[in-house]
Amino acid sequence: MPLHPLRRMLVACLALAVFAVPALSFAQEPVTGGTLRVAINSNPSNLDPHRSTAFITRVVLGSVVEGLFTLDADYQPIPELANGFEASDDRLTYTIDLRDDAVFQDGTAMTSADVVASLERWLELSTPGRNFSPDITSFEALDDTTVQFTFSRPIGALLISALAFSYQAAAILPASQVEALAEGDVIQVPIGTGPYRIESIQSGNQVRLERHDGFVPRDEPANGMGGGKAAYLDAVVLTVAPEAAVRAAGLEAGDFDFALNLPSDGLPRFAANPDLKLYTPYQGSLDFVLNSSNGIMADPLVRQAFVAALDMDSMMLAAFGDPSLFRVDGGLWPQETAWWTDAGTEAYNQKDVVGAAELLEQSSYDGEPIRWLTTRENAGYYETAVVAEALLEEAGFVVELEVVDFATILSRRYEPGVWEVFQTGFSIQPDPTQYLPFDCNWAAFWCDEQKDALLDQLSLDQPFEDRYAVWEELQSYYWSYNPAVKVGDYFNLYGSSERVHGYPSLNQIIWYGVWMD
Repeated sequence: MPLHPLRRMLVACLALAVFAVPALSFAQEPVTGGTLRVAINSNPSNLDPHRSTAFITRVVLGSVVEGLFTLDADYQPIPELANGFEASDDRLTYTIDLRDDAVFQDGTAMTSADVVASLERWLELSTPGRNFSPDITSFEALDDTTVQFTFSRPIGALLISALAFSYQAAAILPASQVEALAEGDVIQVPIGTGPYRIESIQSGNQVRLERHDGFVPRDEPANGMGGGKAAYLDAVVLTVAPEAAVRAAGLEAGDFDFALNLPSDGLPRFAANPDLKLYTPYQGSLDFVLNSSNGIMADPLVRQAFVAALDMDSMMLAAFGDPSLFRVDGGLWPQETAWWTDAGTEAYNQKDVVGAAELLEQSSYDGEPIRWLTTRENAGYYETAVVAEALLEEAGFVVELEVVDFATILSRRYEPGVWEVFQTGFSIQPDPTQYLPFDCNWAAFWCDEQKDALLDQLSLDQPFEDRYAVWEELQSYYWSYNPAVKVGDYFNLYGSSERVHGYPSLNQIIWYGVWMD
């Protein structure tokens, strides 16, 4: 069954920047074998694909679990565990044809029963799933290789896009694993269909992935995160090294073959090292999330003062040093996509400490400390917080930075009484309806009728131009309400030994297709 063409509303072409990557000789052929030693920046708080939005979780699971759809090199949905789908003429029924050759890492064959069990859990627990659930009138298996969704309104194309998400992924797991979970349980070791399986976990230290020998690749060529996947490596060992300098030193000394989030001030040194390859994929945005529904930040004037004081150029320069590694831009969707707009960005990058002080005087703020959760584990987080702290205190705020590991931020952000600001980042997704701060249940706690009405309009399957006009209105409302503050776009700095080949330098980290001399 062929893949139904997605409409223009799903266009999200991402230009991937790659810095100083030596050309791969076409005479080289991939070699099977070897263990890739990877330095990662933080310990995943959990490995439950349906729950976690953390990038580090995706670093571990990106080669372990699969969904019905994934994203190609242009960040558009393509089939993964599905063969494709058909939509009814009224767009209210979507029938998805499943592969009949996919095998889980426990040796069992995937069927529609596994798909239904997994997606019912995903619809209940994940942010994208919860957004779609009210409009799904039925979801069922028609036979072992076919499932069908019916909707109360035409949102099916957006569901296909959501099934390709990389965060809170709609991963297909064995029904036996899903059905054994009690309410509230978190999956510790997901069983997927991907080319690598989780062999062992040392909490806080190391995750070891090994080749899934029962993996059945698709027939077509590799394409972004999909297509034919080749597992050349015997194993991938992910070791937690929170300090960027430690990751860099380990890579340069040969203790690691690959390292995430290298320190940007080392860029000239790394680039001059003939034994290293560097990768700078577009990663996403750096963001400050404001507790807009609780406490100090519930006052709109306080949030406006907070935004007015910020100097995005100074913060991004402090975070990344080299201008090639960042971009100062207030559009919530990147410039490389069809969804980019500057609507509402008059409020972005004001650099107006005096104006911020005047707003603060008019507000309910009485000098209470702004409790700010930050971390040194993720590139740019701590550096931007320090610059922001100085600007905000000049405007009259009292700021109390609490430096923790990123896992602590992930766990504490849902406790609204213990913070006013926390730091995170958002990676690119196929459609702006998937922007996490729009979800009232996510940690921004942005529960607002006007936002919800605009989001409902944006969710409808209609011409791109109509949806784009709604998106401009929604982005403008974001910059007037300020549930979060985008600081800027950034490009990650990763490195590998020159012995490592085939790494695709995508927004999502994957280990299939990678091989070593």
